[in-house]
Amino acid sequence: MEPMPQYDLSRLPENTALKQQTLPAHQLELSASVVLSIFFATGGFCLCMGIILLLSAKSTREIEINYTNTCAHCAQLRENSSNFDKECTCSVPFYLMDKMEGNVYMYYKLYGFYQNLYRYILSRSNSQLVGKDIWDVTNCAPFQVSHNGTPIIPCGAIANSIFNDTITLSYHLNSSIHIEVPMLKSGLAWWTDKYIKFRNPRTSDLASAFAGSGINASGHVSVILSSSMLCRVGIATLSAGNGSLRVGAVNACISRTHTGLGFKHVAVLPWGSAKPPHWARPIYELDTEDPGNNGFVNEDFIVWMRTAAFPTFKKLYRRLSRVHYFVDGLPAGNYTFHISYNFPVTVFRGKKSVVLSTLTWIGGGSLFLGLTYTVTGSLTLLASFAILAIHQMLKKNKKDFL
Repeated sequence: MEPMPQYDLSRLPENTALKQQTLPAHQLELSASVVLSIFFATGGFCLCMGIILLLSAKSTREIEINYTNTCAHCAQLRENSSNFDKECTCSVPFYLMDKMEGNVYMYYKLYGFYQNLYRYILSRSNSQLVGKDIWDVTNCAPFQVSHNGTPIIPCGAIANSIFNDTITLSYHLNSSIHIEVPMLKSGLAWWTDKYIKFRNPRTSDLASAFAGSGINASGHVSVILSSSMLCRVGIATLSAGNGSLRVGAVNACISRTHTGLGFKHVAVLPWGSAKPPHWARPIYELDTEDPGNNGFVNEDFIVWMRTAAFPTFKKLYRRLSRVHYFVDGLPAGNYTFHISYNFPVTVFRGKKSVVLSTLTWIGGGSLFLGLTYTVTGSLTLLASFAILAIHQMLKKNKKDFL
């Protein structure tokens, strides 16, 4: 009689349902009637939902005023970049036939502006925008530093091309009385953008934080480590004998070699930071009326920095403040847009408009979601009828065969 092999019992799997793969299982065996019921129910739901969404989108009120050609004299002035400091305004009157009830939103709409270009999207500094390192301009080419070497805040092509037209709306109560429609500059950006992705440096004086500091009592100096020895843009601390040199905003050239207590060939250039080339004011003066709406947390700036996927897009600019004559919305009547024209579009054959719109529980007046549901529901119902017809044919053939 052969001896039984000895096994190491500790290496055997436990005698449980999970490890022995004996868990109870259920295999669905759906009948044709159940499958058809699911198909018809899904198709009916999608079709009904699509119709509801389409009717809801159609109920929104929207008016678009294109002012590209109306303000042609300003457009011609802005084609020459040397006129950036010259103010140009224009007025666009229009008549609102029907009352716009409820909340009314003002948008600016651009045609032919490609915010989806790869190099354009990458030209920004997220560590700068979040307030972590406002001197970090590494990925902001070609808008990293100004002509005199000072770092640009905010840097990058997206920030430099910000939409900077100023638009106000006035209501003609009668032929002699014109009332400026109150608009809100808050509540425009996403909550995550406003309180997470964009933050200011932790300081009570934004001007000092963004402007930088020269050589002062605290030992800060604006330098750029350049020439053939060492070149970078950032903040560092360089030791020199028994002292140290704090390197702040990037504006001086220092050789690596040093003797004694100091560095050789130190050339201090103009210090501080610079605004983007196409900006009229620095980042800390974007809103002179509301100090809390300045710096990187300015809502117009945040809205612009969220790039659009298509060359034709609109972005939220203002919200109607429902007070006085506008408690119920915008009444029908004569209105005028007063525009300070700063954003050039004719150089790239673009267009721009102002849009006034109401919203519904699903958002704006876009028909895309409703059409998607409607098409999906229709195709599902057609497939359901086709499956039903095939099932009936096969069922009949089976009976004939038997």
